[in-house]
Amino acid sequence: MQRINLSTRKKTAAAPAAKMPSRLLGGLAVLLLLVLGGHYLLLRHDYHQRLARLRQLEARYMDLQEQSRNYQIMISRIRGLEKQYAATEKQLRVAESIKARRRDWYSIVAAISRQVPERVWLTEISSSSPHVPAAAAGADESTAMAPKTVVTITGRALDSPAIVRYLKNLQHETDILAAVDFSEVTRVKADDNTGIPAHFSFVVSCQLK
Repeated sequence: MQRINLSTRKKTAAAPAAKMPSRLLGGLAVLLLLVLGGHYLLLRHDYHQRLARLRQLEARYMDLQEQSRNYQIMISRIRGLEKQYAATEKQLRVAESIKARRRDWYSIVAAISRQVPERVWLTEISSSSPHVPAAAAGADESTAMAPKTVVTITGRALDSPAIVRYLKNLQHETDILAAVDFSEVTRVKADDNTGIPAHFSFVVSCQLK
């Protein structure tokens, strides 16, 4: 009895159909790799761009820090200059106040000397400028520190009426002098060794207007 096996033909016909899914899977795998590779390249490119941007920002941040330090140094110098300017301005105000109060000393000495009567002679003329304190809080510093010039006249007289006469003569110099008054009067005995007679030593103080 003979048998004919027909299964061989069916298997042969089905073989090409079995190879198609594997090719399809291979193509899908290649396509997936290409997609993943492209995505990876995009991510890598984006990463390098972000890294470059970050480095630029870091460099900019360092520049800003350096500029900030330079600005702080400049601000410190400006504040120092402002303090120096304020001190200089204060000195200028005082100097201007002193200049405003200056007088022609030749005229002052001439006025003091021309009022000397007979029996009186002068031995010394000096001046001082003590600081006048501020009258109240908030007063102008230039006014508070302005010197008030006081003239001190030292002399000798043969008698006391001559001193009084000289004092009255000085009071007539109202354009230059003010507040003329005796500061000291001392009687000096005669000196037989030098031949100097008895006399009076006096000190007169007055203020300049």
